[in-house]
Amino acid sequence: MRIELIQKDANWIKVPDPVGQGLVYQILSYQKMMPGKDGMVAVTYSLYDGRRRAFPSGLLNKVVNVLASEGHETACYSIDHPRLTLKIANYNLPGIEYEDYQKMILRPIGILHKRGIIVAPTAAGKSIIIGGIIRKLSDPYKTLIVVPTSDILRQLRTNMIDWFGVRKVGQVGNGIVQMDHITVALYQSLDKIKFSKNEIKLVIIDEVHRINDTIINFLNRSGSTIWYRFGLTATPQKIDNNPCKALEMYGFVGPIVKTVEDDQVESRVIPAKVYMFKFINGYPRGVNFHKSYKYDILLNETRNKLFLKAVKKFALDQGKNALILLDEVEHLKMIEKLAIQMGLKPGVAHGKQKKMHNEIVKQDLNNGRINLVIATQVFGMGTNIPNLDCVAIASSRKSEIDTLQKIGRGRRRTANKRELIVIDSIDQLNSREFYHQHFYKYSLKRMAIYREKGWEISRILIL
Repeated sequence: MRIELIQKDANWIKVPDPVGQGLVYQILSYQKMMPGKDGMVAVTYSLYDGRRRAFPSGLLNKVVNVLASEGHETACYSIDHPRLTLKIANYNLPGIEYEDYQKMILRPIGILHKRGIIVAPTAAGKSIIIGGIIRKLSDPYKTLIVVPTSDILRQLRTNMIDWFGVRKVGQVGNGIVQMDHITVALYQSLDKIKFSKNEIKLVIIDEVHRINDTIINFLNRSGSTIWYRFGLTATPQKIDNNPCKALEMYGFVGPIVKTVEDDQVESRVIPAKVYMFKFINGYPRGVNFHKSYKYDILLNETRNKLFLKAVKKFALDQGKNALILLDEVEHLKMIEKLAIQMGLKPGVAHGKQKKMHNEIVKQDLNNGRINLVIATQVFGMGTNIPNLDCVAIASSRKSEIDTLQKIGRGRRRTANKRELIVIDSIDQLNSREFYHQHFYKYSLKRMAIYREKGWEISRILIL
């Protein structure tokens, strides 16, 4: 059977034939567990929009491939918009010498790839890739870069100003609404953006696996003429277990067009040397997993003292600086108090402090004014501390993504740094309760991650 698919605008592909509509509905359907009379039941949804009789245009290849595999012929037409006339410029940026994998990403942009997702690990040079895409495609139209955090906004805007000039780079977020030829905007500030139709032709979404309703609503409202759109992520798998969000990500941005492997970026990063100390709690008191995690692990004074001793011995006493990363402010306060008792002078950064204070602490660590910082996730994704010598992971989690992102804060290569010191723990609770066993398993999983990376691991039994 011949199925017609008509490009309605940059957002939607129309399916005029009722039979084709049914087929596309099935292709883009997914199940979601919802409460029912007899408990949770599976309910079928689809990203095919029956009211529009259309589906998100980023899913075109998926729909065509599935229809072809089922023996259907497709005819794709494009109406209701002018042919693209953007001049495909070179992607050179002042002062930047591209790595080979960065060239492989940028060469087909605008030619083979007009939209899509680029998967690249931490330290792949995300800002450089974004700058190269803009250099190729932005003139004479405006570009919007959408980012999830204030840290990334500041970092990217600084890079854009260096490459394109201060008079061409605007900001929407953190109380500022200033739009320009290139505008960097926070996810949550998109509703403040006012562009006229046809003004933007390029949107780049950073950490696109975090796509949310705010971004989708913006693209639906203003994206009908945004023909060039790209997303960047190191972790597309974070969204793959949510079929609705995965379809939205691929549908409103595009399919994965390039994947950069870890070994391709090794020239930009340094290896880690891992010290793992063993913590044994002979009398755990948590009556479930969450209480055990809080009281037997995070707020355990003995464990936190061991962490600080390890940081002092393997980093501070060697004339190096260190960043202790954790998840909760209560945990941070305890480690800060213990550090002061040991005669250390830590800086602290967390979400309950002003952003400017956290930024000053980060700069003081990078510039050598202080040698120890204790921080929550405000120093997570997007934080760049080139001169960081040691990362200590004070939480006890199993996530490979979370672990590698924490360590990634210090793996950027600099002239004077050959390796990053990592401090971690092997947590063992002497109990037969199953929820007490998780933390030892999590420790072994993190150790397996380090081994897989080929990093040297030293186990410390006594400090």
